[in-house]
Parts: sequence; structure tokens; C-alpha cells
Amino acid sequence: MKTSRDGTDLSAGRPAVRLRMPRETASHRAPLFWAVRAGLGWTALQLAEVGWLLNDRIDRVPYLPVPSPQYLLIAVTAVLALFHLSVMPRC
Repeated sequence: MKTSRDGTDLSAGRPAVRLRMPRETASHRAPLFWAVRAGLGWTALQLAEVGWLLNDRIDRVPYLPVPSPQYLLIAVTAVLALFHLSVMPRC
């Protein structure tokens, strides 16, 4: 194995990458802050959707025997919010 004076491997034709410790890292409380901030955003969106549902005069689509598609939208938003919050960084 061919190495330079500082010990980097030169056998591949280019020096090996050496990682250094980061100078500035995120606070240990940062992941909690990110999760709370994301949760508040999803809550605001859910409340807007529920407000839209409650203030809408049409409860059913006239040509479909199912409730308003707003219920589906609220359910999909809830699933996406839970998924997003479950993959957020942890402390």
C-alpha cells in the first residue's frame, strides 16, 4: 500500500478522504424543537381542514353515495402527519 507522509492512502491514485469532528453540532434539545415545530404545523393544517369541513354547506357529493371527500383529505393528512413525525430525528 502506497502512503504519503501524513498516512493517507495513495494506491487508488487519489488521497483517501479523512473525516474530521464537526466544530459545531446541533443542541441536544434541537430534535425535540424540530418535532414540536413540525407537530404544530400539522395541527394548524388539520384545524384548517376541520374548519373547512364544518363551514362547508354541502355534506355529501350529489352523485356519490359517500360522505364529503373532505373526510378523506383529513384522514390522509393525519396519516402523513403521523408518518412525518415518526421519522423525525430523535434525541
